[in-house]
Amino acid sequence: MIVCGIDEAGRGSFVGPMAIAGVAVDERNLGKLREAGVRDSKTLSPRARERLYHIILENSVAHTVKRVRPRTIDNSVVLHGLSDLEIDRMACIIRDVRADAYYVDSCYADADLFGRRLAEASGIPRVRARTKAESRYTVVAAASILAKVARDRSVSRIRRHHPVGSGYPGDTKTASYVRGIYRSTGAFPGFARRSWYTACRIAGDERLRVAV
Repeated sequence: MIVCGIDEAGRGSFVGPMAIAGVAVDERNLGKLREAGVRDSKTLSPRARERLYHIILENSVAHTVKRVRPRTIDNSVVLHGLSDLEIDRMACIIRDVRADAYYVDSCYADADLFGRRLAEASGIPRVRARTKAESRYTVVAAASILAKVARDRSVSRIRRHHPVGSGYPGDTKTASYVRGIYRSTGAFPGFARRSWYTACRIAGDERLRVAV
């Protein structure tokens, strides 16, 4: 039986893309992934994630990673919300990656509702959505590692020319650097998400605030 896990990285970041990964694995190989140390990417060091990234690819039947650019995220937030964008991209992954069953990390507190929406969008009825799925299912943990590595590589490319920190709203180094660009140019850099509350604070316009 082939199982597919889907997860994202960078959903809440102020800088860089969101990465959404899907990975299909023969369930007979899940034990091998667990023995190698595959688990929720947030609990692993960058070096461990890079090591496991290659092990996951070697043991996968298929995999894909979709990077969603800041401008695409901004447009979605303004028009219909970030969750709809995430559902759309995850549905694309489900259609692209053939499997007998799909396990997905839910961005809704109501995971059953998220699963129903994703099943409807993808046309695949066998979608099992759970909150914190990356800590419940090895195949989703594998997807979380692929997404996190892809996201980290994108942020590393940004850092070659822009000394941002983690990229998340709570990181003062990131906010300070973007604020400096905005004050000197009157515009946000292309790698920042203008729909985020952090950007609204920097611009000094609370009316721009969008819940995400």
